[in-house]
Amino acid sequence: MAGTSEMSYGAKLRRAYDLLSIIEKAEAYQPPRQEESIEQFGEYVKKLETANVSSSNLRNTYKVSVDERFDAFRKADDSMEKNLAPIRGSVLAQYGKSSTQMTIVVGIIRKIRSTKLTKPPVDPTNPASKQAVSDSQRSYGSATQFFNDLVNALENFPNYAPSNEKIRVPALKERFDKLHKLNNDVISSTQDMQVAVADRKALFEDLKDRTQRIKSYVKAQYGVKSQIYKAIKGLKF
Repeated sequence: MAGTSEMSYGAKLRRAYDLLSIIEKAEAYQPPRQEESIEQFGEYVKKLETANVSSSNLRNTYKVSVDERFDAFRKADDSMEKNLAPIRGSVLAQYGKSSTQMTIVVGIIRKIRSTKLTKPPVDPTNPASKQAVSDSQRSYGSATQFFNDLVNALENFPNYAPSNEKIRVPALKERFDKLHKLNNDVISSTQDMQVAVADRKALFEDLKDRTQRIKSYVKAQYGVKSQIYKAIKGLKF
């Protein structure tokens, strides 16, 4: 659906440029409103393009931030999830199966693994996706907090210093900071995209009225059989 929407806006923009190109060549083109003048309509079309490019770029930024976060949580070789087994093994080796430390770690790891990371919607600007956006942010937020609980617990264990530097407390704190930032990046890119799409929609909503006024003026000024009218009458907005 998002792809269809993008194509629709792009097609309308292309036709707006076509219309502008046609009226720029018309002699004695003086519409009653300045909004449909060559200068102001040209500026308006440029605003449409800027809004369309911004929306497209922010959509890409959103997708990248979503993918980067998923990699950091689960997919990458050094993801949070793939560090859980080494942490558990290290605690087991150092403190023993029946130790309090082992009980704490197993409990927190169980919470992390039972947290289903909900996939965010492809198009978070769709009103129907509002709940999905909220559910996704909540699931990643919960997993991040549980991981922070794990890091804090390890920091308080006496002499916890595994030979694997990746699961030492300083490295795990860095990982938590990264996960926290990636969550914020997704939230930020979601909000930026929503604002850009809303702004674009508002800007494009005026296009049909402006182009219809131009067609009406051209029809009245040059006639229904004129080449200029024939060139623009079929342009759909």
